[in-house]
Amino acid sequence: MRWSGLCLTLVLATAPAHADTVPAGPPLAAPIMAPCEADGCKREGPTKLRRTGAVFASVTTGLFVRGVGSYLIGEKRTAKRLALVSAFGLGAALGGGLPVGISGGYPPTLPLMPVLLVGAGALFTTWWADIGVAAGVSTLGNARTQAPWSIELATLYLSDPYRQAGLGRLGGRIELGRLDLGASYLLDAENELRTGEANVRVRIFGAAATGEVVSDGSRLILRAGLRGHEDDGDRVDTTTAELALIGRLDLHRLDRGLRGAFIEMSSGIGVERVSHFGDHDNSSILLGTFSWGVYLGNRGEVQLFYDHRRDSMVGGIAAGRAAGFVGSLGASLDWMFDPKWAAHLEVDVGNAWLTTVALRYRGGTR
Repeated sequence: MRWSGLCLTLVLATAPAHADTVPAGPPLAAPIMAPCEADGCKREGPTKLRRTGAVFASVTTGLFVRGVGSYLIGEKRTAKRLALVSAFGLGAALGGGLPVGISGGYPPTLPLMPVLLVGAGALFTTWWADIGVAAGVSTLGNARTQAPWSIELATLYLSDPYRQAGLGRLGGRIELGRLDLGASYLLDAENELRTGEANVRVRIFGAAATGEVVSDGSRLILRAGLRGHEDDGDRVDTTTAELALIGRLDLHRLDRGLRGAFIEMSSGIGVERVSHFGDHDNSSILLGTFSWGVYLGNRGEVQLFYDHRRDSMVGGIAAGRAAGFVGSLGASLDWMFDPKWAAHLEVDVGNAWLTTVALRYRGGTR
């Protein structure tokens, strides 16, 4: 956790400063565009054929040569910076992963796991970012902060190798200064699966929750959580106490060609108690996520993400010899219908599929 926090804090501290909020205007105003800079202003964008070729190159060759898609559409500086960040990620992934892998997970090497996750996050998010630049999705919009308080009602569908289940979830949150308090409760239609969760978040850096559009959505948050899960079908009860550091970086801080895109990473630890058929077991878990996303106008955002934890309902992806180590993948969409109402759609894929459709009321907004 301290490695990811150090990296994110260093980037945020050294990046150019931006105003936190946008001057007052209509609640769903047009996207804020950066002024045209003399050395980067382009009167004509790439042709559709060139952009299509750049997307194809970024998806294929770009997996190994970062920035190729950006380079092909003329964003050479963006390509170079993506390549530099991916080189840092490769170094961190190798530095953290090789000792763990070679030693077979020898306990003294496990503190290097956050380094591995940060490195892997930099590798994958720069690849996704390059695809986004090639496709032209990095100028779609700006960040909007959370509402001062919100209530959410969600329906979920779980499909795993042994069962299918429909679930409902009710949750809410409120921000009090730099403190954000949230809780949720989930249960299935048969009342066999139940999950309760409570979180306290402390905003270290970033704009306050006003529900307004901001010129920079970068933030750093410390989260403490308590989670309880009961599964009557498998006769398993799990209680987890968690502590994690979460950082988001708007990528225009890295290069103007990445405006409208962001990456988010988190790392932390958890202490878990599992009860199964009357037996109890205590263990620790490593928490880690990374994602890349883009802002959609001023109405929402879409993300692709990886979650390293495997104690959730979706578990981890069956990844051959890495099964049991690799977590889950997912995608999410948040979209505002108006300043008061928003929808959240999410798909998570591990050894099970979990689909979420939620309706959220955004309180305290104009």
